[in-house]
Amino acid sequence: MTSNFTVISGYSGTETHDIGIELALEDSEGTVTDLTGWEIVFITQSLESGPMRKTSADGGITVTPTEGRILIPISVVDSRLLSHR
Repeated sequence: MTSNFTVISGYSGTETHDIGIELALEDSEGTVTDLTGWEIVFITQSLESGPMRKTSADGGITVTPTEGRILIPISVVDSRLLSHR
């Protein structure tokens, strides 16, 4: 799965969602993917600050399993860590 998003340094969320990255998983026919029992992991690498890792297991990612929804919050601090300027 590939998803493009823009994070602006010093702001929370992304350009399109004020909390963070929100994903809804569906198959090619539009059927919701049930995420029950899945562990979701988000890892990103910044040239300046190193990796940032969030997981559903540690509460860093919110999952609504039967709706196939994933929310990865991006805080102001996170956005500054991701910035490479």
